[in-house]
Amino acid sequence: MYRAAQKNIYLPLAAFLFLGIVWGSNFIYMKLAASLITPTQIVFLRVLFGFFPVLIYAYLSGALVPSPRRPLPISPPSLRF
Repeated sequence: MYRAAQKNIYLPLAAFLFLGIVWGSNFIYMKLAASLITPTQIVFLRVLFGFFPVLIYAYLSGALVPSPRRPLPISPPSLRF
């Protein structure tokens, strides 16, 4: 039991290091991209690549539920001017 608990202590450390590398490398790539494309394009691509994983996760988890369709509120012909 103690050995299993001891193995799990490295998992959060490994995840933290991986997150630090991924997060930190983003700044290096942004500096490289700034010399090739405009700031507007950088913002657009960052938003786009941030949106797609969230969209895929929401779709796979079932969070995207279509709302029931309702007819448009159209007034009766007698009330039209």
